[in-house]
Amino acid sequence: MRRVGPACAVAVATALCLLVVRESAAKAGRPLIARSKMLSADEIRPGMKGIGKSVFAGTRVESFRVTVLGVLRRVDFGGDIILVSIDSGPPVAKGFGIVSGMSGSPVYIGGKLIGALAYTWPFAKRPIAGVTPIAQMLEAFQPGSSPVRREGSLRATQPFLIGGERIERATIGPAGAAATASRGSGSINLIPITTPLLVSGMNPAALQVLRGAFEPLGLMPVAGAGSMGHINTRMEPGAAVGARLVSGDFDMTAVGTVTYVSGDVVLAFGHTMSSLGSTEVPLVAAYVHGVMPSAELSFKLASGGQTLGRFTEDRPWCAGGRLGAPPKMVGTTIGVVDRDRSVSRDYHIRVVRNRSMTGILMTAAMVGAMRSLGLPSEGTTRVRFSVEAEGLPRMTRRNTYAVEEEPGLLALLLGPSAAVASATGELSQILDSLQNSDFGEAKLARLGIAVELSKKRRVARLEQLAVDRHSVKPGEEVQLTATLRVADAGRVTRAEKVLIPPTCPPGRVQIGVAGGRSADWLRARLEVTEPRPESLTQMVKQVLGRPANDELVVQLALPTVGVEARGLVLRDLPPAVTEVLRSVPGTRVRPLRDYVERREPMDWVVSGYGVVSLTVEGEEKDLSLIHI
Repeated sequence: MRRVGPACAVAVATALCLLVVRESAAKAGRPLIARSKMLSADEIRPGMKGIGKSVFAGTRVESFRVTVLGVLRRVDFGGDIILVSIDSGPPVAKGFGIVSGMSGSPVYIGGKLIGALAYTWPFAKRPIAGVTPIAQMLEAFQPGSSPVRREGSLRATQPFLIGGERIERATIGPAGAAATASRGSGSINLIPITTPLLVSGMNPAALQVLRGAFEPLGLMPVAGAGSMGHINTRMEPGAAVGARLVSGDFDMTAVGTVTYVSGDVVLAFGHTMSSLGSTEVPLVAAYVHGVMPSAELSFKLASGGQTLGRFTEDRPWCAGGRLGAPPKMVGTTIGVVDRDRSVSRDYHIRVVRNRSMTGILMTAAMVGAMRSLGLPSEGTTRVRFSVEAEGLPRMTRRNTYAVEEEPGLLALLLGPSAAVASATGELSQILDSLQNSDFGEAKLARLGIAVELSKKRRVARLEQLAVDRHSVKPGEEVQLTATLRVADAGRVTRAEKVLIPPTCPPGRVQIGVAGGRSADWLRARLEVTEPRPESLTQMVKQVLGRPANDELVVQLALPTVGVEARGLVLRDLPPAVTEVLRSVPGTRVRPLRDYVERREPMDWVVSGYGVVSLTVEGEEKDLSLIHI
């Protein structure tokens, strides 16, 4: 056998690598549809007849006739839209008009695919829809594409008539925008067809949270019929398809229509589902129970079924994905206990892992779970969060909330239950720190939420703070007396001893006491801060390490200054050392006021803070030892 020299072996290996790269590149650039099976917007003319496909009941794909009204070409919109009227089928025969859930319905002319229904003009006397050209949908799904703006105006290639009115221009509004009849002569206003988000297992309060968050994105949360097991269907043009955001005891599935299938690739919706970009959302079968008619916008009442794959792209012109393996989701357990009535409920769900959606979905699920037992009109709520994320140690956080807490935006949406708003607000803060920090996204794996409800009012407010003396020496203790006004119990005093560090220099020091709810106000008053985190681990540690609402925080602000470096604090440094560190280029050192903190657990949610000042005396020198 002939031996191959090293140089020849390298050449062969290089040739093989180049061959693999070329084959991969060719595969990546291979068209998903043959040119002979589609019509571009340039080939479309007014008056052309075609058919569209969608599901209006069950899984049966029905056809409806369409007529091309005109083609709207880009001005500052960046894409084309084909305007069609629907001439037959349920939208006409049953008076449904354009139905929420029809997004993605494929439209063909002469058997060739031109695109998908995506936009509507609600004020037309007959169903009129905007079709996203299939070329734009393919471009949006293919890797490396950069879809442009979704809002703007388009000009018709040639004027056309709608109801006797000459149309020369169309304006495209954002998803969720209120539709208007017209804006200016010869113009119509189109908006993306709303996508129904079918929600089951949740109460009206949770639905209200979802509507406030998702309606501006074009998702319309409505009460659904619940998920189904196996649905006897296949992914084909016109079939109903779902994007499942939550599964388990609660279910949230957005429903649209399949536009095109090529191998394992599925294109749907014809517009963005909720602007997720590159994502991982379960792609599921869907069953349409029927169409709920509405004067404003009818919608498909549907259920999601088995998982068939995953959506990987949610772009301005389409949502697309692949059949096969499902995506990873966040396993979540929510347990709620009413201590007064000895009633408990547990919920097990799986939530889509997406940095812009997970927090909203978790918040709604937590609201629904807490509301399921009926919140007391007053009282206390204890919550324990347990979070697991890839590459990070298990994280826990406990806190206590009271109805008397100041309501925020979420509380205004939910009503008087401010304790719910505070608890879900803290959950959102924890998830946001993990998913949207400057240090990258931590991939959530598991979340546990344990909630205890009680009608007992465990609330206190700090009213007064006193010290036994105002002049101390280094190494001595000073006694603080905090007076609290406790709900339903009157005034309660709490004594705390604070040690002045032996190394404390002469001067003024401040001692502050605050309830956990007011700890940030105390920090601002004493001008003490945490170091800037230099890693995701440090930032999460700071978020989880914040004082709990049922803790009493005692802080001693010293006259000395430490330095911050790489997320850590170096305290009690001599001034000369501090100056040397600050003078070194690239060290990112900044001074921080030295302080000592202690926390004491309390039986109440405590608010309010107080500050007292002390004088630290210097050591007196014995003059008799001084020789002149």
